[in-house]
Amino acid sequence: MRIQTVLTPDYAGRLVAREAAEALTALGLRVTVKDSAFFSGRNIARLFALPPDRSGMDAHPDLFFTVNFHGLDREGEQFAAFERAGVPVAVWLVDNPWNQLSGLRSDFWKKTRLFVTDDAFVAPLRDAGAVHVRHLPLAANPAFHTPADAPGGPCAPLAPFVFVGRSAFPDKERFFVGLRVDEALLDDARALMRTGERPDFDWWARTMHLDTQPLWPGGTARRISLGAEESSAAWRTACLAAVPVEEMTIFGDEGWRTALASGVGADACVGEGSAVRRDLRPPVDYYGVLPRIYRAAEFSLNMTSFLLPRGLTQRHFDVWTAGGFLLTDATPGLELFPDALTRPITFSKPEDIPVLAEYFRKNPEEKRALAQSWRQELSVAHGYTDRMRVVLADVSG
Repeated sequence: MRIQTVLTPDYAGRLVAREAAEALTALGLRVTVKDSAFFSGRNIARLFALPPDRSGMDAHPDLFFTVNFHGLDREGEQFAAFERAGVPVAVWLVDNPWNQLSGLRSDFWKKTRLFVTDDAFVAPLRDAGAVHVRHLPLAANPAFHTPADAPGGPCAPLAPFVFVGRSAFPDKERFFVGLRVDEALLDDARALMRTGERPDFDWWARTMHLDTQPLWPGGTARRISLGAEESSAAWRTACLAAVPVEEMTIFGDEGWRTALASGVGADACVGEGSAVRRDLRPPVDYYGVLPRIYRAAEFSLNMTSFLLPRGLTQRHFDVWTAGGFLLTDATPGLELFPDALTRPITFSKPEDIPVLAEYFRKNPEEKRALAQSWRQELSVAHGYTDRMRVVLADVSG
């Protein structure tokens, strides 16, 4: 099957979706982006009942591509319309797949082509009945290749360490409504982190004795995810607190003040009357100043979410692409890259972070060479066009 025309939902501020659509266009496909209203009601069924010139498209699509099921209803009616028309549906799951599936009322997802950024979920999804699941990691954003390196704005001055990110799971309270984490298990998770281990989604499933329970349908996955998310919050807080307050600039929400004041690093958090105040700045536009921030910082700090046992973050790709330097926790997902690149920049415990930084300060030539090698590695094999070629070959095969 040759794919020439792709239909995809609007980006609506969603990262990855925009980059994927632009990559498909760069590969020579006709990509039609439609807003949410286009996918409401029975519009998709009508799309194939009308000639293309009356359907709002230049041609009927050969592929429907979406991120995290955006544009597909929970009951599967839109999927059924694509299926009747013989149009494959490809879903790139960039977050924990079970969290995404928990909002679906129909098992239509088992017949879609699922692409997961974390390969830890490939076998479990297949075991649950998914017909087609493939690993598709995140990618380097080409817009970060040539950042504007102008002084001023939120880039100047920066502390030596920079962290850009949210303090909590998006819509956390709504998503986990009615659920509570077992504090004793959370204490065990914190103790595990202090030894350099990772209390991730799989650990919580085993520890809660839910690893043999079906994760769809029902709320089992969310119960597990709450523990993993609370562990992630404690991990991020501990890592940020391991950096002296005067050496860290955080771009994020105000929740960081509360998290750092009440968490592991309470003595490092600053409040009224403190001699040094934590440099917390508002969130920044991903497509605007962020590449300059990464490039201007001496070190960008990254902590991966325990919701993804082998997952990566956009920082693994974007910081290097922008010309920055990343220090990251030792997620197993780093096996995607050569060991010679990952081993020098990873830490397993918060107290390792200042030690890594000091090493590279004493070895600036090694730091520069490593950054260049990372940039080269990402440009050769880890762009969005590389990822979309995989999707197209998979669907066409």
